[in-house]
Amino acid sequence: MISKLLLNKDFKELVLHSKNYLSAEFLSLLIGFLALPFYTRILSPADFGVMSVFVSFVTMFSVILGLGIRGAIVRYYYEDKGDFYDFFNTNITLSIIVGFTLIVFFFFFKEQIQSFFEIPIELLYYGIVISFFTVFIQLYQAYLQASKQSKILSFQKILQVSIGVGFSLVIMCFLTSEKYYGRSYAMLLAVVVLSSIIFYNTKNFFKFSLNKKHITYSLAFGLPILLHLISQNILSTFDQVMINNLLGEKETGLYSIAYRIGMIQNSIAAATLAAWTPIFYKKLNLNKFEDLKKLTKKYIFIITFLAIGLILFSKETLYVFADRRYYEALSVIPIVIIGYFFFFLYSIYVSYSFYEKKTIFISITTIFVGVINITLNFWLIPFYGYIGAAWSTLCSYLLLFLLHYGNCFLKYKKYNFLKFNVFFIPLSIIFIVFLINNYIIFLDLNCIQEVLIKILILSLMLSIYFVFKKYIYG
Repeated sequence: MISKLLLNKDFKELVLHSKNYLSAEFLSLLIGFLALPFYTRILSPADFGVMSVFVSFVTMFSVILGLGIRGAIVRYYYEDKGDFYDFFNTNITLSIIVGFTLIVFFFFFKEQIQSFFEIPIELLYYGIVISFFTVFIQLYQAYLQASKQSKILSFQKILQVSIGVGFSLVIMCFLTSEKYYGRSYAMLLAVVVLSSIIFYNTKNFFKFSLNKKHITYSLAFGLPILLHLISQNILSTFDQVMINNLLGEKETGLYSIAYRIGMIQNSIAAATLAAWTPIFYKKLNLNKFEDLKKLTKKYIFIITFLAIGLILFSKETLYVFADRRYYEALSVIPIVIIGYFFFFLYSIYVSYSFYEKKTIFISITTIFVGVINITLNFWLIPFYGYIGAAWSTLCSYLLLFLLHYGNCFLKYKKYNFLKFNVFFIPLSIIFIVFLINNYIIFLDLNCIQEVLIKILILSLMLSIYFVFKKYIYG
């Protein structure tokens, strides 16, 4: 059986492309995390806050400019209608027209936009240009994904991250003030270099085209997804913009470093989710629901103890990745990690809706939770500072998980997925560790004593899990 599996062409292809995508993902994440100690020592918390808001602006503007049509390219490629390149060219032309339209819109309302983001107007100019090129890159990479050119796509992602991070650090060292401009210069250089390479590769088949049928297809596919993407963007980055607007650049920088360290959990969960998704679909297609339940329990176990470890050693992680000017952000990191644990649980159960092609429900719930998130931020940040933003994100991800779990419980009982009491042990352990960690921080312990106590707690929690899990899991 194993030899048959290894000789299976489809399986070999799956492994090959998964390896390429996961390698690119891990390398990109590694480059970003390794750069953090340098960023935090070159930039003050205020400068780091400006840089974070700038990156949030680029992300948000790229999402809006992209119109959600990237997925349409992948889908249309496999319809094999013989006119894919005309479809691709139409989408490129459409994105250029939309891009120039939004740029004109920006210049009419640039003062209002600048007053909201509270960063220099020049940075916003750079951000718009970067977003424009980013959409072009994303559309071409959708074509690479559809045509299974995973090596080229992975190389491009690594190249873009390497230039964007590497050159930003070099440029910042030469700037005497406003060092955050180094990030914008490097990001602009990265997208221009990559766009030039892409333009050279597409010159043989690219031409301006506006096919009404293709535009209708792309917008019908993309616009509902766009609302979902905007709402996801609000949940993941909008809190930094609001902190900058309501509190200031220093507080934004402190929150951003805590957010990035907390993202270690989300990044690992996202990378494993890339491997989980094809297995998930395969098990559902074969009606192997019990196998999927067992696999889900193991998956939750892994991410649970990743979260526990990151919470317990959040102080040590912060000290490694950040300069002492950022140490006061320590209390935020465990809250961010717990929030991402709920996002991980949501990622499991939203997969059922994707499998059933209920994308409208996904968009509606994400928009609803996005509105809740904005409301909570406006309410909590003025009273509790950037810690309030962390709690509002945690509550939003919890709500997102509950909505999708409830939807599965009501509509997809046939899949016989895990009952809610299965989450009792992981959530209880995480909550207990969160309280213990907050207590340990205020004890007068040296570094070795603190690390030993944390290792003991981690071992104890692991033992408790194995002792009691049979009473919940059966």
